[in-house]
Amino acid sequence: MSLLPRRGFIGLRVKLLIGFTLIFTLVFALTFGWFYWYSSREALAKIRTDLLNTVHGATLGIDGDDFARMSSGSLVKQASTVYPLYVQHQQWMRQIHDIEPHANPYTFISAGNGKKVLWIGDVFRVTHPDRATKFKEVYDASKTQLYGGLTRLTLNMHPYQDQWGTWVSAYQPLRDHTGRIVGALGIDFSATYLQEVQQQIRNTMFKVFFLTYAVLFLLVYLLSSSLTRPLARLTHSVQGVADGNYDQNFELFSRHRPRDEIDILGRVFGKMVEQVRQREQTLQRRVQELRIEIDETRKAKQVKEIVDTELFRDLKQKARTMRTRANQPTSPVSLVKNKDAQEPSQPESRSEQDRADDLHDSPGTAPALP
Repeated sequence: MSLLPRRGFIGLRVKLLIGFTLIFTLVFALTFGWFYWYSSREALAKIRTDLLNTVHGATLGIDGDDFARMSSGSLVKQASTVYPLYVQHQQWMRQIHDIEPHANPYTFISAGNGKKVLWIGDVFRVTHPDRATKFKEVYDASKTQLYGGLTRLTLNMHPYQDQWGTWVSAYQPLRDHTGRIVGALGIDFSATYLQEVQQQIRNTMFKVFFLTYAVLFLLVYLLSSSLTRPLARLTHSVQGVADGNYDQNFELFSRHRPRDEIDILGRVFGKMVEQVRQREQTLQRRVQELRIEIDETRKAKQVKEIVDTELFRDLKQKARTMRTRANQPTSPVSLVKNKDAQEPSQPESRSEQDRADDLHDSPGTAPALP
C-alpha cells in the first residue's frame, strides 16, 4: 500500500519552483521599481543638464543691445534697423534647434501689465509655421513659470501642457551692456523626449530582467532536480520498506561526492531498516514461542476444566474404590487370584476327566481301546 497521498500532493520540485519564482518576482519587482526610479531620475538630471547648457549657450549668442532695439520697434521691411536684426535673431533660433534637435527656443519681453508677455523670436516660425506665434503677440503667462525668466534663471522640470504641446522648460534673462534686463530666452524640451528616455529604460530593463529571470528559473529547475532526484529514489526505497521489502540498497545514496544531508539520510535509513529487520525477526520468533505457550496453557486449562467436573471426580472416586476392593484378601477377586496362583494346572486336569466321563456315559459310543 502506497504511503503517498493521492490528493493534495505537491512535489518538492514544484514547491521549490513556486517558492523561488515568488521570491524572484518580488525581488525583481522591487529591483525594477528602484532601478526605473533611479534611471528616470538620472535621465531627468541629464535632460536638466542639457537644458541648462543649451539655454546658457543660446543666451551667449544673443546681443542684448540689438535685442532691445529689435523688440522696441515694429517689424517693417523698410526699417533697416529692425528687420535685419529680426532675421539674424531668427537664424540664431534655428541654429540652436539644429545644434540640439530637442530644443525649441523663443524670446519674449514683458507686456508691461500683469504677467503678460510679448513674443519676439520663435523657432516654430521656421519649423512649424502653422503652430508658431507672431511677432509681439500677447501671451498670458500667469499660469506658467515663464514670467519668472524675466528676473532670474527659472527651471520647470515637471512636464506641463499648453496649446503647443507638453514640455519641460528653462528661462533666462537677456541683458544689455549695462546689465539691464531687456527680455528673456526660453528653451522648451518636448516631454516626449523624457518619455522616450523612460521608455528606452523600460525596454532595456525588461529585456535584461526577463533574460535574467529565465536563466535563474532554469538554474532553479536544475538545482531542484538535483535535490529532488535522490529524494525521490529514497522515497521509493522507503516505500518498499513500508511494503515489507527490506532488501533495499541504501548505500547508493552515499556514493555521490561531495557528501551531504542526503548521504546521511540514506545511511540513517539503511541502519534503521536493518534494525527493523532484526526486530521483526526477533518479534516473529517471540510470537511463535508465545503461540506455543498459549496452546499449552489452553490445553492445560481444558484438562483442568475436565478434571474439575463433578462427573470426573465421581468416576475417579469409583475407580479408587474398585482398586481398593480388588486389593483386599477376602474379596472374590483376591480369592480367585490366590487360587489361580496355587493350582495353576487343576482346571486343565479337571477338564480332561470331564471329557472322559462324557465319552463313557454317552450312549451309542464305543468304548475307547486301551
